Amino acid sequence: MPSARRTVAPSCTAGHTQAGGGGIMIWGSLSWAAVGPVVVVEQTMKAVNYLNIIADQLHPYMAFVFPTGNGIFQQDNVPCHKASIVLE
Repeated sequence: MPSARRTVAPSCTAGHTQAGGGGIMIWGSLSWAAVGPVVVVEQTMKAVNYLNIIADQLHPYMAFVFPTGNGIFQQDNVPCHKASIVLE
């Protein structure tokens, strides 16, 4: 038996833009102990920008959440994460 087709009232729906609707880039961190900072990245993420976020946001967060230094920081293989100035 075919199911009846249901209609939805227009007042219960919202439109969306699939492509070209803009976007936002954020950087964030989290751990089992606490949610870390979220930073809006207003430009292309280059190694220098990433390094500044690590220094200004991640280091204080790790020091606060893991005061004994037992926290482990993991990142993926995005090119700015692997730059020589970041890995030093």
